[in-house]
Amino acid sequence: MAPHRNPPLPNQQQQPKTAGANSKLDKTWGKVSRVTEFLKDRNNRHIVLDILRRAERPTTTAEIAEKFANEADLGSEATRLVSALTSRFSATLSGLVKQGLVRQAGTADGRRHLWEVSR
Repeated sequence: MAPHRNPPLPNQQQQPKTAGANSKLDKTWGKVSRVTEFLKDRNNRHIVLDILRRAERPTTTAEIAEKFANEADLGSEATRLVSALTSRFSATLSGLVKQGLVRQAGTADGRRHLWEVSR
């Protein structure tokens, strides 16, 4: 007896999402591309580790992003880019945890992770 085969799925053509002027997608993409531009010649691992080493207490990812934005002199864009920077640094922190360089030191508000350098 031959194995059962599902019928092939119909060929569906999906149009790629394009960002219209002032659309949510356009605004998000703008933030991401600006963050990419600011971080282009920088090492995210070094940025995060440097900020954590200088911190006097365990720090949230958002605080790391805010500190970087202030120190990098992003000017009026700093506030607007913090959420995209937070996302970028969150991924960086996950990698640093896997390498044993950073650890979670509890939570703030029972939700946001606090980070510190592994000593």
